[in-house]
Amino acid sequence: MRIALLGTGLMGTHLGRHLLGAGHELTVWNRTSDKTAALVVAGARAADSAAEAIVDAEAVVTVLFGPPSVRDTVIGPNLLTEGMLWLDVTSVGPDDADMFRAAAAEHGVRYVAAPVLGSMGPAEKGELGVLLGGDAADVAAARELAVLWGDPDKI
Repeated sequence: MRIALLGTGLMGTHLGRHLLGAGHELTVWNRTSDKTAALVVAGARAADSAAEAIVDAEAVVTVLFGPPSVRDTVIGPNLLTEGMLWLDVTSVGPDDADMFRAAAAEHGVRYVAAPVLGSMGPAEKGELGVLLGGDAADVAAARELAVLWGDPDKI
C-alpha cells in the first residue's frame, strides 16, 4: 500500500519502521525535516511538504503534536482526498476527533481515530495498545495497519 506518514517524531518513526517492515511504500514528512532521516535510511521517501507526501497515497497516518497541528497540517489546507483512509494516531480528545471525522466525511475521506497506549519500548516491539474508532468498515481497514505496531490482543 502507498502510505503517507505525517509526523516522524519518536512515535511516528517507530510506526514508520513497522510499515516499511511490512513492505508498504512509505512517504514521510515532518515539520522538522531532519527528523525524517532515520526512515529515509530505512527505505522511505521524504517529502518537502505534507501536501507532497500525500500525493497518490492510499492511506495517511498522522502522528502530530496535538489537535492544533492536525488542524494546521491536514484540515486547514484540505489535504486529504476522496476515498483515502486516514488513521489519526495523534492524541486528541473526543470533540477534536468528532470534528476531524466530520471534516474528513465532507471530503469522502475514511477517518479512523487511532490513538496508541504505551511508550517507546512497546512501540519498537509492535506491542502498543491501539484504540480504533470510526465506521466499522473503516476500522477494519485501519486494523490491518494498526496490527503492525499494536499487540493484536490490545487493539
